[in-house]
Amino acid sequence: MTAEELRFERILLASCRGADLAPAARLAVALAKRHAAKLHTAVAFEPEFPYPGGSAADSPEADTHWVAPADEPVAGEQLRIAKRQLAAAEPGAATSSVSLEVGQEPLAITRAARRHAADLIVMPTTTGHTARSADHRPEIGVALFTTLPLLAVSGRGTSDLPRRLLFAAGLDESIVVAADVARALLPEPTHVHLVHVATGESLDDAPIHAHFDRIATALAAPPNSVIERCILRRRSRPEPWRALLAFARLRGVELVVAGLHGGSLAERSFLRNTALRLLGDARVSTLVVPVTSAREAEPAVGA
Repeated sequence: MTAEELRFERILLASCRGADLAPAARLAVALAKRHAAKLHTAVAFEPEFPYPGGSAADSPEADTHWVAPADEPVAGEQLRIAKRQLAAAEPGAATSSVSLEVGQEPLAITRAARRHAADLIVMPTTTGHTARSADHRPEIGVALFTTLPLLAVSGRGTSDLPRRLLFAAGLDESIVVAADVARALLPEPTHVHLVHVATGESLDDAPIHAHFDRIATALAAPPNSVIERCILRRRSRPEPWRALLAFARLRGVELVVAGLHGGSLAERSFLRNTALRLLGDARVSTLVVPVTSAREAEPAVGA
């Protein structure tokens, strides 16, 4: 599916415990206005223990046992906080419908996305807001379970749509798919950073630059956009995702774009690829685009 064929008609704004919803709400409203899309807000509430009626389930289809009592005080307070943040974020956010989704947060959010036939999930990053470890942040769980693009918005986000983008250019097809989605979702960028983190001391950069060309073609940036191509070389540390985040902070990047390869949940969990690492530690907003069956990942360039 090309950028021209992609449509964003329904956007799910997801709220989770301990995260500031306001920056994500502002960006979700701006995107809804841009695409004339319907906006629904799902407030995920995960009780400390399951309520009677079943044990914790691993399948998004099987966790119907998470049923909160009508007078559950914690769930009610979390819902009220989300509504206040939503109303304060942007006047247009008041038109969003709101639902309380009870269950393990990633599963509750992905279930809500299916029920509302969402084309995009927008949620706040939990980095810096909670004491959760990187591996247990809900945005990572959502990325593992969903096949939809996921926009995780940092606390530094604004209502302005991002125009300074960094593409984490691994040598597989997923980042080209991500460029298609970014082109359809966002306004024309003013600055584009195509960044590849190379290991070893290979002097043959031709395959990398050929891949940069494919990403730039998919993005179709206007002539007045500044496109910077950069190969970061490392012999050991830092890990690729750390190098990408350091580069993003140095250049004032507003959004990091990454493709998520690995077709199955097991593959994505095992690979722990760059996209998931960026979600786990990013202090900058991140758009993660999974490669779906509609466009399977291709072998690495030059392989």
